[in-house]
Amino acid sequence: MDCPVCRVPLTKREVEGVLVHFCPGCGGLLCAKETFRQYISALRDSSLQELSTAELFDRKAVPQTRIQPEGKMCPECGEAMAPFNYAYDSNIILDRCSECGLIWADRGEIVKVAQYVKGNPTIDSFGEALAEREVERAKYHRMAEEASEIGGARIRVAGFWVGLLPISDEEETVTIPLVTVLMIIVNIAIFMLFGGSREIIEDFGFIPDYFLEGREIYRLVTAQFLHVGLFHLVANMLFLWIFGDNVEDRLGKISFPVAYLFLGSVAALAHALTTTHPDLPAVGASGAISGVMGCYLVLFPQSRVKAVIGYYIVPVPAFVFLSLWFGVQLIFSLVEAPIAYAAHIGGFVAGLVVALGYRALKKRGKA
Repeated sequence: MDCPVCRVPLTKREVEGVLVHFCPGCGGLLCAKETFRQYISALRDSSLQELSTAELFDRKAVPQTRIQPEGKMCPECGEAMAPFNYAYDSNIILDRCSECGLIWADRGEIVKVAQYVKGNPTIDSFGEALAEREVERAKYHRMAEEASEIGGARIRVAGFWVGLLPISDEEETVTIPLVTVLMIIVNIAIFMLFGGSREIIEDFGFIPDYFLEGREIYRLVTAQFLHVGLFHLVANMLFLWIFGDNVEDRLGKISFPVAYLFLGSVAALAHALTTTHPDLPAVGASGAISGVMGCYLVLFPQSRVKAVIGYYIVPVPAFVFLSLWFGVQLIFSLVEAPIAYAAHIGGFVAGLVVALGYRALKKRGKA
């Protein structure tokens, strides 16, 4: 393995009874997480000079966002290494590979960590926990970039949308669809403010692993208002406008947004239970909108939808269009694709159930 700084071949060396990879050129060290702990422990128990009170407590914290990536590549697996502050106010910047976990320390940095830990007995576990958190954030920066690529891939399979694209429906509404309009405005506003930035996707996108571990459940909702590209946004808002206004008209101004968020959450759950990439964030309103389409099929099956089918614009019954759309989702879900088709399917089926339940209650005079 070569040094990620000066490209000199690394050599194995025993320091304080711990075997590490040492760079004879720049003096840096490369070691695994457990070796790092052992090394710090050995140094801490040695005769290192403790940091002064001023050095320990008169520090200015450096947020992770202020730490600039240095472009080091992991000597083991070739992935980019992410710099992180060992403890929030330590100002000791180490590098760690988000893929294999190897830690790189420039000359003298591990000694500084040991001094810091020795002078702060309570900071040891905190420092390691923070390091884990920062490495995790670096990992999801990479995932957010991959999610952006996934969003871009939607354009590459755009034939799915263009070949089966609704333009309008003939079902009139009795009330003004204020909630649908508001949802469209909110989605557009969020996209105009943040675009498909990887930071937003990382912090608010739906990550199946997180959900299945019971962490950051709020992502079920926040992910429904994020989009990775203009095409992603426009396609979703078109479907929401065509089918959402009538479903809102039938369910009401209060029940509709509740049902919308619920259906989006069910769609996310379907994605979480079926995805082969549970560590990647998923974003978009399509799961919730698929649920709205399921409601529309039950509530307005005979309404006519003007749609682009193939190369022609034709009016077709809603149940025909939506059945074709659902069939496409089933077909595409059988192949490896960069779109969460399981979320579409799960949302649509949940929408059918919700609308059937609503209709049953309506017949009994309870809705």
